[in-house]
Amino acid sequence: MQIKMTKITIFSGFLGAGKTTLIQKLIQEGYVGEKLVLIENEFGEIGIDGGFLQDAGVEITEMNSGCICCSLVGDFGKALEKVLEQYHPDRILIEPSGVGKLSDVIRAVQNIHAHDVELDGFTTVVDAKKCKMYQKNFGEFFNNQITYASCLILSHTAGLSQEKLDDCVRRLRTCNEKAPIVTTDWAELTGKQLVEAMTQKNTLDDELQELLAEAAAHDHHHHDHDHEEHEHHHHHDHGEHDENCTCGCHDHEHDHDHGEIVESEIKDRPLSDFAGDFQSVLPYFEDGTLDEYITEEAEENEKSFDEMKQEFSEKRKSDYNTLSIEGNSVSFHTPSGTVSAEYEYQGFQTVKDDDGDITSVWYTFQAKTPDSGAPVYLAFNDHGTGADSHEEEHEEHEEEIAHFHLRYGNESVEALMDVENWAPTFYAADATADEIKEALAGHSHEHEEETDEHVWTSPKNAIEIVDKITSLICGKDPKNDDSYEKNSADYKEQLEQLDASFRKVVDSAKRKTILFGDRFPFRYFADEYGLSYYAAFTGCSTETEASAATVAFLTDKVKEEQIPVVFTIELSNGKIADSICEATGAKKMTLYSCHNVTKEQMENGATYLSMMMENVDSLRAALN
Repeated sequence: MQIKMTKITIFSGFLGAGKTTLIQKLIQEGYVGEKLVLIENEFGEIGIDGGFLQDAGVEITEMNSGCICCSLVGDFGKALEKVLEQYHPDRILIEPSGVGKLSDVIRAVQNIHAHDVELDGFTTVVDAKKCKMYQKNFGEFFNNQITYASCLILSHTAGLSQEKLDDCVRRLRTCNEKAPIVTTDWAELTGKQLVEAMTQKNTLDDELQELLAEAAAHDHHHHDHDHEEHEHHHHHDHGEHDENCTCGCHDHEHDHDHGEIVESEIKDRPLSDFAGDFQSVLPYFEDGTLDEYITEEAEENEKSFDEMKQEFSEKRKSDYNTLSIEGNSVSFHTPSGTVSAEYEYQGFQTVKDDDGDITSVWYTFQAKTPDSGAPVYLAFNDHGTGADSHEEEHEEHEEEIAHFHLRYGNESVEALMDVENWAPTFYAADATADEIKEALAGHSHEHEEETDEHVWTSPKNAIEIVDKITSLICGKDPKNDDSYEKNSADYKEQLEQLDASFRKVVDSAKRKTILFGDRFPFRYFADEYGLSYYAAFTGCSTETEASAATVAFLTDKVKEEQIPVVFTIELSNGKIADSICEATGAKKMTLYSCHNVTKEQMENGATYLSMMMENVDSLRAALN
């Protein structure tokens, strides 16, 4: 007997794109005769009319108590399994909030344990008129919804010029080369035709599986390396480093992915590109400065402290603690003196992995006078290729401490390239020990920004938002601008008072550190008030289970720094925080990101101000 499979279809798209309208059309015309369950998030948008759904025989489950980025993980899988058990539908339609990542939804659905379901596709609805604007202003989130779509359906194409339509399609193709794109006005298509486009065999047989694999791989890469700024965030749940990488930075488990390195784009680089005065990082490993960092890395890599320290010393060994580069000359400094030589550029060498992909580029030089006492051959790597795209990337990070990896020897360039995982690292000579320590700790993601969409957690940002909204409303209704301006001024005064309350708490506090046994959607808040933080996961990570090392690290921090409160965010299961509190005696409290509210809170009139004032009291308890 063949088991009945429940199909799951996901509809993604920014607010106002038209996914609700699309779903309604498909219910009426495309899914006729199917038993449907609709899971929707009405937060911030108008949901499908309940009367229509009732007439259509559609069961509806609302997710109006949580945002996709924070709540559609973990418990969502269990909720979905209950829907399957209770209703046994032919199809489940999932309409998440328009402000999250499609890959997060895919992952949540992938994690359900039912065997009688199949993911029938994930469609992203794109407002053709706003595509350029959304891509510019919401790059990461907008592009994620495009990248992971198995079908792209354009809305608001009626009356749009062919030139603008072509531009929209071109932009979408930069993120997704394979998915079919429906550009025809929906009024000219039946629901059945749309369903056929959404379930094209070439997409949902081979390509669908590929997209699922990509989503899983992407999430692993993005979330398993979340150190970011180490003095603020500690997430110690790393994956294994690619053993074939020869960039020389294995000790801090990072991936210098600057995008795919194309050999034809690599440009020759003169020695002057590396000009300056530099110091070896090795002494900081040997004198104890980096012992804390070594301890953390040892725990993550399941090695002893001594093993990790020895490994670092071997990889960073150097005969020279300082060196200077000027023009074509390099001076190597030792306690016994200085040796110098002029060098000629010999070209670049690439290192490739087993798949033939370039993992690093080394720029090589040979001394003009081999008997100078200085190394005859040099090979530099600073993770750049000289290609325009990479130069722009490095300009964006020009404030970071300059550093490079240097291999040297007297035999040949080829001999240098044969040295496995050996690459002395040099930082700018004026960098302090603390700066180098911080750079090493955060190096795993020095080119990966942690994005936090919760800008409103800073009252100062909230004031700017109010100003913008007021300006827009007054522009639409100038006759009543006096009233709008007055209301705006009154509300901003309350926000200023809120900001003052937070500052008073922080200024008089015993400590400046907060700790979360949870995700951390408070980057803007922490930055605004000069707070450092520890958290189980970065931002709105989709991770739900912290490693034992992560929990142990946070537990130790609570004990070491006598932190009295472990925070969770709203709608969290609180399991990580519970574990830490049980081991330390700390108190568990909620700090509201003001992104999610419960039905009870809405009925009781909860507002941004009321929830943030609760945060004032919670912060006072945590900092004293």
